[in-house]
Amino acid sequence: MLGYRKAYSLDVVFGIFGVMTVLGLSEMTQPAVSGKDGIGIRCKACVTESILFLKKNPKVMGLILVNSLVGAVSTLLLFFLQAKLPEIGLNPSLLGPALFFMQLGAALGAKLVHYCSRLRFRGIVIFSISGIAAALGSLLLGNPYIVIAGGFMAAFFDDFMEVRADIILNEKIPSRQRSTLISVSSFSFSVIMIFLSPFMGWIFDRI
Repeated sequence: MLGYRKAYSLDVVFGIFGVMTVLGLSEMTQPAVSGKDGIGIRCKACVTESILFLKKNPKVMGLILVNSLVGAVSTLLLFFLQAKLPEIGLNPSLLGPALFFMQLGAALGAKLVHYCSRLRFRGIVIFSISGIAAALGSLLLGNPYIVIAGGFMAAFFDDFMEVRADIILNEKIPSRQRSTLISVSSFSFSVIMIFLSPFMGWIFDRI
């Protein structure tokens, strides 16, 4: 209803308030790192240790890749739905509420996973892939409201799996390497997104 210009202008205003809040924070003081090694040497050692850790722990690398792939498919699905929903008959004024509703699925999935601690991660992966596949399949029906329900489902299963994957990663990764390896996980997600985007666009053009 606002249009992109007003919506992004409001986003800028909220961003300014966010920056002002961050500027009010203070950095915790930490003792200086002892030793003569410079920052470059320490960074190189950190990256080397992380690579060796992943080589010795292929299950952790597999977990990162599976989580990144499923998350990329779900994220791209929600991205493309912004353009697809009006094309299949959704009133453009309802697009914002529809996107908001679909993102509620992510919040619900992130919350409910805490009540499913006994469910094995392999089962969670199967459920998530099936849910996201069903969300993609909903596009074949051409009904915008069924597609919105599919988007809700995709967001739900994406965060349902992502939260559990992050918990497992934090348990398996040593604390001194955790920040680096979590960054590796984020980098893996970004790389998969880059290569998967044209393929997902090709699929959406033909649905």
